[in-house]
Amino acid sequence: MIRRRVFSWLAAAALAMGVSGLAFSPVRSPLTLARLEMDRSTKYADRFAGSSRTAGIQEAVDACSPEECTVQLSAKVYRVRKTIWLTGGVHLHGAGIGSTVIQRAAGSMSDEDADGTGSVVAVSPRGSAGSFPTLKTSQASVAVSDLTIDGNASSFSALKNINLHADGIRADYVDGLIIRHVAVRNALMNGYYIRNCKNVLMDHFRADLVGQWSQTASKNGVSLTSVSRGGFNFNYTLSHF
Repeated sequence: MIRRRVFSWLAAAALAMGVSGLAFSPVRSPLTLARLEMDRSTKYADRFAGSSRTAGIQEAVDACSPEECTVQLSAKVYRVRKTIWLTGGVHLHGAGIGSTVIQRAAGSMSDEDADGTGSVVAVSPRGSAGSFPTLKTSQASVAVSDLTIDGNASSFSALKNINLHADGIRADYVDGLIIRHVAVRNALMNGYYIRNCKNVLMDHFRADLVGQWSQTASKNGVSLTSVSRGGFNFNYTLSHF
């Protein structure tokens, strides 16, 4: 299990990425979980389960559009057969770490799958279309809280296609991202892969047994990359890692 003091980790991250002037001030965005819950509707994933490949979670997310809403998960294991794609204004909320678990189902991923479709949860402006953007467009206000994400690495150890990006959570081009009270475990690649994002708050989060792949690939508890690309400047607050 990875446990590090956040200040020493951030200092190392700054050196690795060539980031100067690293600050520990709070995120300047007005985004908070309390604000996310104001005047919002709630979609219950269990009501959309049926024959869903994502145990009803993706259908609940898609039902939010175009409004902002909370997708509420119960205290149980959700076995998903494809990546869950979150879009702007969605708060994916569970019943607590260890109580709500989103697990990648065995046999649900192959080397022939499209690039970028191996993460358990992904955040992208293209949402459930299932691909990451090539343009520098962004979305705002996405949160994931109070749950565990399980990549089920032992079921996919024979895979060789690193372009699947078999991460726990992958986020790209988000302005205002909250990850709070979340644990990622058993990921082939990174626990958290955050790219081209700004105004990010990660609080009380864990990465356990990640980077379980024998392939040469990015395998970190947390990977912060391209943090100044396209005006998406480094403005992160991380604590209790």
